[in-house]
Amino acid sequence: MDTTIENNDDEMTTWVNTKTREDIQAFYNNFENIYDDYLVKVMQFKTTNDYVELEKTITKPDALLKPGKIPIRLHKPETKVNPAVFFVAVFLIKKAGEALRGIIEETLYSVKIAEKDYERIKIENEEVLAGCAAMTKRINDMEKEKGDKDLTSGLMIADLENRIRNLEADVTAKERIILEKNETINSLWEKINAQDRESSYINVRYDKYGCR
Repeated sequence: MDTTIENNDDEMTTWVNTKTREDIQAFYNNFENIYDDYLVKVMQFKTTNDYVELEKTITKPDALLKPGKIPIRLHKPETKVNPAVFFVAVFLIKKAGEALRGIIEETLYSVKIAEKDYERIKIENEEVLAGCAAMTKRINDMEKEKGDKDLTSGLMIADLENRIRNLEADVTAKERIILEKNETINSLWEKINAQDRESSYINVRYDKYGCR
């Protein structure tokens, strides 16, 4: 298994655990002094109107829930519930919902920011990959160009070597022809010299014996 994937999984697990602890702690922080700050007053209310007026001052407006209302039924219509208990339960539920809403909004905001960062990083990576591809193509073109030049140089060198060999062969052939001609000329000179010597010998004999 790829160690990079394992490291990413470990980092994700650590982040989730840390974020969970932070969010839970943030949720509980909303109730740190709730008894002294709110519940003492809530337990004194006898009517819904009194409770609603307090709720308007300490909770944010909610488009889904009207003041003093929650999306669940806490008791049956025929059940008699102590007003203090009822108002405390309603208040705590709405306070918890308000705290949870803040955590959800923060989480969704973080997710949205992460998505934007991901898209930005993705675009940047695509640009980097495109640049790498262009650079790789340029390097390949340069290597091909160098290879073509090396091939051309090699062909030129081979052609020059062939020309040199041909010239050497031509010179050798001409030297052989010259040598053969020299041998022929020397042979002719030897014959001429032999004839001259023979003619001189005959003339000497004629002179000696008066045969002119």
